[in-house]
Amino acid sequence: MAEVVEEIDRAGLRYEVTGMDTVIEGEWDEVMPVLRRAEERLREKHGRVFMLLAADDHKGARDRLRGAVKDIEERVGRSSRI
Repeated sequence: MAEVVEEIDRAGLRYEVTGMDTVIEGEWDEVMPVLRRAEERLREKHGRVFMLLAADDHKGARDRLRGAVKDIEERVGRSSRI
């Protein structure tokens, strides 16, 4: 997955890598070419590339990568980090 992170870094997009997924934040036209390049790089080394894409298109929202977590932490009154 290092190839994927390199492509995201190169594009200058905000992201978070977890144990289960990689979350990318950006405009559709910024994110989709990055996913395409990442898939192409993975395809060079692997016969199969499996991706799941979930999109949350929240009009006018910014910094939801951190903001959504902060909202939950405020509601529960503690950090969500382990």
